[in-house]
Amino acid sequence: MKQKLVRLSTDFSRVIEAQGVFNFRDFGGYKAKDGARLRTGLLYRSGDHSQATKQDQVQTKALGLASWVDLRSLKERSRKPNRVWSDPNIKHISAPSYQAQNAPHLWQPSGVVTVDSVRQGLLGAFRTLPFDPPLIEAFRMCIMALAESSGATLVHCTAGKDRTGMAVALVHSLLGVHRDDIYADFLLTNTAGDRVARFQSLAPLVREMWGGNVSDEAVQAALDVEAAYLDAFFGELEARANGISRYVSDVLCLSSDTVEKLEQRLFE
Repeated sequence: MKQKLVRLSTDFSRVIEAQGVFNFRDFGGYKAKDGARLRTGLLYRSGDHSQATKQDQVQTKALGLASWVDLRSLKERSRKPNRVWSDPNIKHISAPSYQAQNAPHLWQPSGVVTVDSVRQGLLGAFRTLPFDPPLIEAFRMCIMALAESSGATLVHCTAGKDRTGMAVALVHSLLGVHRDDIYADFLLTNTAGDRVARFQSLAPLVREMWGGNVSDEAVQAALDVEAAYLDAFFGELEARANGISRYVSDVLCLSSDTVEKLEQRLFE
């Protein structure tokens, strides 16, 4: 079978360089449907801010956030709370029903963790998580925040690549961003920012869950993304929900009015 070629993004201008926050970037600016373009300065994605430095906090504050969407579970948030300055104008949003101990895509292995088992686990997660009730609630709240926010919105999970990657791909698809740009934005995780620092920060967390003998290669596989993951995501939405629009209306239970608000807010 001929392998699909996916364009890699080299648009590092959207990346926000931070000391203790990884995978931080603007996911606006892309061409959308009907000749529109997504606004920049309103849509941000990142990993968690549990290690944010004072400088990172000042930099994030300058973005003018009105909504902060945390896609992590309660246990994840409690264990590694974000370092956030006090601002009553920012609405912090998370799914109340999401109580899981660990990130749901980082399963408990029954044997030796290998690069292939990590890849297979992530492929499975991209198929199942969009239909997991707590994540359905989280994705619904994320889109509502984007539609109703009075300013910029930040969406994040732990590494800012899987749950956040799915949420961003969903929003991009709903707004008519070209599939090539959706994949390019998703794959920017692998090249944006300081990969060494990200590995050093997140590897202990991965090894704590999977065991200290997990190889560097397997850990890196857990921290990277592949086009095949989005293939699995979109394929499952098509198979189980008849596509993006029906997933949003029938699974997330969002109205056409919400989608219209999303377009009005985010289209230039």
